[in-house]
Amino acid sequence: MKLSVLVILSFLIVLYSCSDSGPSMDLLSAIDQGNIEEVQLHIDSGTNINDYPIPRGEPWEGVEPLIVAVLKENLDIAQLLIDNGADIEIRAKDKNNAKVLHWAVYFQVKQMVPFLIKSGANVNSIDANGFTPLDTANLVKAATVNDPIQTAVIEYIINILNQNGAKPARDL
Repeated sequence: MKLSVLVILSFLIVLYSCSDSGPSMDLLSAIDQGNIEEVQLHIDSGTNINDYPIPRGEPWEGVEPLIVAVLKENLDIAQLLIDNGADIEIRAKDKNNAKVLHWAVYFQVKQMVPFLIKSGANVNSIDANGFTPLDTANLVKAATVNDPIQTAVIEYIINILNQNGAKPARDL
């Protein structure tokens, strides 16, 4: 009887010590899938949320977790990342070196633009192409002139940027 209790106890100790309460998927996949619990596990386990870019050779290489959350339009995950130290001014590690706000503007993620500005994003930051978010918005507007829905969205974004002091790079 004593031996079976010891065997069971030993089994439970081994089982408990082998259980992994850490994340079960990589951070970028968790964000992509909207799995806020997994994102929180990454944060709790010490994953560097400011240096976890999409790997080289993959589509969107160099894009950081906060940018992914913004492009996925996941406000809850974006807020969680910011609340836990994600850099609102982080740049993608790619040739454009654009910040989060540039990405939100370019992809017309209209709910994220005011959120990022309220969270401290610089409306006058300049990417590797020499563009501010307002310059990016004006380029998108020119490209969407024949689409009234996209034009309305980008005009909304331009209005938000202007209300918050955005300028074209030539005026900085």
